[in-house]
Amino acid sequence: QFQQLVGGLPTRNWESGVFEGYQALDGETMADTILKRRDTCYSCVVRCKRVVEVEGESYRVNARYGGPEYESVAALGSYCGVDDLEAVAYANQLCNMYGMDTISCGATIAWAMDCFQKGLITEEDTGGLKLEFGDADVMVALVEQIAHRKGFGDLLAEGSARAAEHFGSEAQELVVAVKKLEYPAHMPQVKRSLGLIYAVNPFGADHESSEHD
Repeated sequence: QFQQLVGGLPTRNWESGVFEGYQALDGETMADTILKRRDTCYSCVVRCKRVVEVEGESYRVNARYGGPEYESVAALGSYCGVDDLEAVAYANQLCNMYGMDTISCGATIAWAMDCFQKGLITEEDTGGLKLEFGDADVMVALVEQIAHRKGFGDLLAEGSARAAEHFGSEAQELVVAVKKLEYPAHMPQVKRSLGLIYAVNPFGADHESSEHD
């Protein structure tokens, strides 16, 4: 909610810092709906780990895989224009199951959706999938394809920067990454020091290498 209020919630591949569907994804909604408890790593008193469970018809989320925290909710949610918390939790579970980074995964899908919207990627490229912002089912399908390197996911599994090389300069201009590492969900337009941190960090855009709040 704070990021939304200050205009720092990356939305639709960073075209905006506010997301009209943010309330469906925020902490209060999670606490009132799918959150089961808060857990912790060994000997840590912060207990920041979310544990969620979904028993819906479309998505089933097992509590053993934890739950999405801010970065994952943003990357798989607002980055992609998706305001379905259960879909985001399921996509987060898939990433945890298959050992994939949620930030890069969600950001790469958001990039692909942006390219599709601008006509740089077509259904011929995607195997018939319409990569439209806000389509939760497509977002989840792409996470699964990336995990198994099937269909269009085989290319997206390379990350947005490498995938963009297949579609030319216009597609490359839509990549939001430094040193081929996708941005985490903190906008340097709002947190000014991050512009420098992202630029000079040896391994690319990262929100944990330096203090920024």
